[in-house]
Amino acid sequence: DWRDGAWVRRRAGFGGELRWFPDPVGGRECQPAALVDATLLQRAFPGAKRLSVRLAATATERIGARLPELRKPAGEGGIGAVRVELRGERAGAPVVAVYGAIDRPAVAAGAVAAHVALRVASGTIGPGARAVAELDEPLSLLQDLASAGIKAATFTGSSGPPRSSF
Repeated sequence: DWRDGAWVRRRAGFGGELRWFPDPVGGRECQPAALVDATLLQRAFPGAKRLSVRLAATATERIGARLPELRKPAGEGGIGAVRVELRGERAGAPVVAVYGAIDRPAVAAGAVAAHVALRVASGTIGPGARAVAELDEPLSLLQDLASAGIKAATFTGSSGPPRSSF
């Protein structure tokens, strides 16, 4: 986790919190996860005070991840979801915005890769390695992904399962 300008090491798999995702995923317990995502986000948003990455997985999935030789290779799987929660201030008042997207992970990853590749080929994205979060024009990418069928949601409400609007 990134906290106030420094990395804080949290033990992966402990400290679960219930988080809501777009339907049909719904509420899932999410655990801190040792993934590269927080590093990429910190590079893209250096002014952020807090960044953390959590992963929803059953106990069996978490144990299987630590013992890959004991499990069969995974197929494509079913629906996956991502959730981004932003907290900050606007005009001195606290603001919370929560966004999410759902699709089969392979389909969503393929769509992102294809649309980013088109931008690289057209020269819209210049040379060099970077994370998708570092794109100068993320809105047009999100619009292209929506036209490709990737479902995004904005959550509204403050307690319990949020209402999703697509």
